[in-house]
Amino acid sequence: HGLDDSNDHYSTARDMALLTAYALRNPVFKKIVSTKVKTIPNQGEEWDRRLLNKNKMLRMYQGADGVKTGYTKLAKRCLASSATRNGQQLAIVVLNAPDDWDDSATWMNYGFTHFPKMELLKTKQAVQEKKDGGKEKTLYTTRSFSYPLRPEEKGNIKMDVKTVDDNPMMEVKLGDQVIGRIPLEATKKTKETIQPTLANRVKNQWDAFWRSWLGVLSDG
Repeated sequence: HGLDDSNDHYSTARDMALLTAYALRNPVFKKIVSTKVKTIPNQGEEWDRRLLNKNKMLRMYQGADGVKTGYTKLAKRCLASSATRNGQQLAIVVLNAPDDWDDSATWMNYGFTHFPKMELLKTKQAVQEKKDGGKEKTLYTTRSFSYPLRPEEKGNIKMDVKTVDDNPMMEVKLGDQVIGRIPLEATKKTKETIQPTLANRVKNQWDAFWRSWLGVLSDG
């Protein structure tokens, strides 16, 4: 409930960061914590109430989009913050931090600089599944997959086709840790394969129309 009336009630910055990252998946929560100012009706009055978000990160840090300030006598100044740059969102939590704004900005800069988001798989990328008897089957990724990595960590990425609930998946590991599973499909449905087919259909219909029309003229 957020109250620390005893030393037996505690958490860690890591726990709070995991909770923050999970909460940011909720679009309603994400919109609320990124709102700087909100005007709401003031019941019984002719004027509205104007609510100002006290999270200074929203105004002082480029790309900041959350999350929550906090303070109790035991925990002191605390801040859960988030920011998004170049499609990558980071969540930072500092506890008992007298300089919480600058500390959070420093850690944000560190994260964006040292853990850039790297694309490991592209949408419709062909992968090979090894079947019994040494045969291979070509499958295609249904979406892209990116992950924040240090440059030297990219060499520790391992990928292998696995079957999960009877569905083929590309399993991505960083060392021995699974960091993602991407669904695979047997066909590559792209604009490049669809457009020629559509063009041929239109051409055939157009040719048929002209043949029919010319036939009518010649008969007349």
